[in-house]
Amino acid sequence: MKLEKDLIPVKLINFVFQAGMACFVPYKALFQKQLGLSPAQNGIIQSIEKALTLVAPPVIGGIADKFSRHKFTLNACILASVAFTLPMYFVPSIKESSQALACCFQKPHLCYTTEQNFSLNCNYKNLSQDISNCSNSMNQDDMYTCKFTPGNSSQETATMNCTDNSTMFCEQKEVKSLLDIYGKTFGIMLGLTIFYAAAFSPIQPLIDATVMNMLGDGRMHKYGNQRLWGSIGFGIVAFAMGFLADVITPSTEQNDKNYLACFIGAAVFGILATFVSHWLKVPALKKPSMLKGAKQLLTNAQILLFLLVILTSGMLLGVKYAFVFWYAESLPGSSQSILGLSILLGSATEIPAFFVSGKVSNVIGDDLILYFGLLVASLRCFLYTVLTSAWQLLLVESLHGLSFAFPMAAMCSKSAALAPAGMTATLIGLTQGVYWGLGNMLGALFGGFIFESLGAVMMFRIFAAIGGFVSVMFTTIYVIRSLCSGSKPDEEKKVETNIDEAIPLAKTQANV
Repeated sequence: MKLEKDLIPVKLINFVFQAGMACFVPYKALFQKQLGLSPAQNGIIQSIEKALTLVAPPVIGGIADKFSRHKFTLNACILASVAFTLPMYFVPSIKESSQALACCFQKPHLCYTTEQNFSLNCNYKNLSQDISNCSNSMNQDDMYTCKFTPGNSSQETATMNCTDNSTMFCEQKEVKSLLDIYGKTFGIMLGLTIFYAAAFSPIQPLIDATVMNMLGDGRMHKYGNQRLWGSIGFGIVAFAMGFLADVITPSTEQNDKNYLACFIGAAVFGILATFVSHWLKVPALKKPSMLKGAKQLLTNAQILLFLLVILTSGMLLGVKYAFVFWYAESLPGSSQSILGLSILLGSATEIPAFFVSGKVSNVIGDDLILYFGLLVASLRCFLYTVLTSAWQLLLVESLHGLSFAFPMAAMCSKSAALAPAGMTATLIGLTQGVYWGLGNMLGALFGGFIFESLGAVMMFRIFAAIGGFVSVMFTTIYVIRSLCSGSKPDEEKKVETNIDEAIPLAKTQANV
């Protein structure tokens, strides 16, 4: 096999960028949980992040296409994402909820808690008894006099005589103030996430568009061979980060993990990616008519149906990334090492899937690969609900190659083939924006509220049902169309020319 030297930087930047992504992205939800955020709050942050992922890639990709400044745009996004990732480590956590002591007297009925800022002095047989010594229930056989002094009102001190028929109940109640729940922790994390997502989300689409432009139609089937190096980097580094969080950098607090290595790793690999991009030889492209191209994108039925399948796939991946680790932490035997190993195993299954994706696409077409991948993703969501131990997550993640790598390769290949002239980065950005953005946003948002109201099991089963329905429906339509037309639907005429209209100039944008 001939070594194609011009593609070495492509493989390397996929490896380095995905390695940096593995340091932080899989553990972001767990970090937010450790800060004290609830499932619904995590869903809100994730959904807003994904909403920006819908908007930013096509906008930034369009700018890169318009001015033919792909490499400069790529580096600017990488450095900006690093700048907004590191400060997240210093976001203050929500203060531990106070334990309010609630005391209720029956006959007559009076209730006070320590959160109401009152003083309580009880005398039993002329002996003073402090409130902290209340038991869960106290029966008084003799005279029991309690004096309540509310601190938040102008009421005078009240004295109550408790007869032998009175019972005092005291219990600890968890109390969180609204300021803690919806205050600075949630607000700062949300603000940083907004800027981080706007910079981070266009990076992989820009890399993919650059790869497609460098490959051209003659080598487009080799996309998977480039992308698999990203899977190698992601799997190895994600496992290493889980190990570091579990063993090398334990927190001094019993149940917390120190994620400092994750943040540092993301920054280091991000900076390395900017150096690697220097060797990318991006061909000069014909500057497109953005208005005409946008009209083609928005009015082509083939593209719109394609995006609907991508949207559903993105929803299932979104609910997985937002909550599968959150859910897995509640399973017996869970540890950061197990979670990191599951990422390593999942990434390992991507490698053969990406490697053979071009050959499989030539046989059955990109459409069937997308529908099959969606069906496997639905099965994976359902299997999460039958786990009885954390190690079983490793078995389920063995489906990751079929549910992610196969359809991802088909997604990029089909996007490049459908893109109007000179708009490869725009359509790939739009496609991945729908996948990582709108789809992930809907998965995280609705998943968060379903998780909180119905539980994780029901959440995963609902999304499994949605994905399975869409997959079966589109596969059925595909088969019917194939039988009626006598050819594969994805062989039909596509949108006017695409990346082959790259200007055959000897000069490239190697220094852009």
